[in-house]
Amino acid sequence: MLIYYYYNNNSLLFASELKAFTVVSRFQKTIDKNGVALFLQYGYIPAPYSIFKHTYKLMPGSYLVIDLKTKSLTTSKYWNLNSIYEHNKNTNQSNEKQIITDLNELLVSSINYRTVADVDVGVFLSGGYDSSIALAIYAQNYKSKCQAFTLGYDNREFDEIDDAKAIAKHLRVEHHTMVASINDIKETIEKIPVITDEPLADQSIIPTYLVSRFASKKVKTVISGDGGDEIFGGYPRFYSILNRFNEYQKIPGFAKTSAANLLKLSSLSKTNTRAYNLKNSLIAKNVQAYSKSASQIFNENEIRNLLGIIPASKGSAFDNLVKLDNPDYLKELCLLEYQTYLTDNCLAKVDRCSMASALEAREPFIDHRIIEFASSINSAKSNLNNEPKYLLKKIADLYFPENYLNRPKKGFGIPMKSWLSNELSYLVDELISDNYISKLELISESYISNIINSYKSEQTYNSTQRLWCIIVLNKWVKTYFFSN
Repeated sequence: MLIYYYYNNNSLLFASELKAFTVVSRFQKTIDKNGVALFLQYGYIPAPYSIFKHTYKLMPGSYLVIDLKTKSLTTSKYWNLNSIYEHNKNTNQSNEKQIITDLNELLVSSINYRTVADVDVGVFLSGGYDSSIALAIYAQNYKSKCQAFTLGYDNREFDEIDDAKAIAKHLRVEHHTMVASINDIKETIEKIPVITDEPLADQSIIPTYLVSRFASKKVKTVISGDGGDEIFGGYPRFYSILNRFNEYQKIPGFAKTSAANLLKLSSLSKTNTRAYNLKNSLIAKNVQAYSKSASQIFNENEIRNLLGIIPASKGSAFDNLVKLDNPDYLKELCLLEYQTYLTDNCLAKVDRCSMASALEAREPFIDHRIIEFASSINSAKSNLNNEPKYLLKKIADLYFPENYLNRPKKGFGIPMKSWLSNELSYLVDELISDNYISKLELISESYISNIINSYKSEQTYNSTQRLWCIIVLNKWVKTYFFSN
């Protein structure tokens, strides 16, 4: 659960939702430009930052102390993942059979612990490894009470209902499905600013909210499968990042420095997104810094042109990158991803959407015992032959026929590019007719027009996500500054 706190003029406020502050007279509802900058950079605002000035998110595994004499605030860690990875960096569990046995026992314990409730507990089922394993373990002991929930679309490329149906049928559990209509999508988009409290550009917030609302009609608690990709290296982009980083490592240091300096001196890196990103990639000192550069939606140079500032991430996980000895690049990527994207984007999204639906979501894969166990496994063993989530696939074989779940990863995606060109094209038009961002003098109308034109002509590789960021920010500004 997120904890926000506001401290200004000797006034301390804290709550699990930002909107609680807005009804308190002492709260100054002023946008923090750095929060906007970080949002544009990553699509979410990493802790400890938030969208408002003097307002912060408490870092995970931390507690806040106020000294009543000096009226100062300090935060301390009671659980530090960097320290755990450092402590376990030379540990190398090598017995694959024992690793799988121990990991399965931890998963069973974690899922059983999180299905203790006075009410029936459901499971979000996508048809992928994480949610299928969670459902299989839960169904072992509670099959009569077990219910699974899946959301689908008319677009077959993104629909997972058939895959999920096959999983539920194999496990013989009750399965509920819903196909989202375009009206469901439109209604949800209008609710996003209130649901999320601060801008969040993860497009999967739409299906997350819809499946949460759908499940809440049957159950009041659900198991979600977040964390498996971040802990066990499940994202395909990890491997493209590793491949590119390894290629850059083969280039002599003087050559990388010279090329980066030439790009820096040329006007190209100031105006061309790819050239700027290439320059940062060449000077990245480790795989985490390279990943940070490669994961940006708007790069620092663009944000400086947009807002007049460079995003500051001091105190965030991005500012505390850990380089493991005996380099295990995949492990370093997982460590960064867990402390940033998983925590501040994925878990925040699920928490907000479930709470908005009067539903409690529980996350068995991020049990501290599982994370600590994963930190002691060399990625050469956890991802044998660069196979994503190799260990979780072996766990799945304990509950399903071999390779039963072997299918392309869909990742709760949605056909946003198609929608914005057709059914949701009005959202693009609104950026011109109802441009609330420019009314607050955050981003100029001309730059927003450039982003729209770039999307329409597909000038940038991530033009859809960039446009969606601006749409989300515009909706948020309208809700919190131009609506009752």
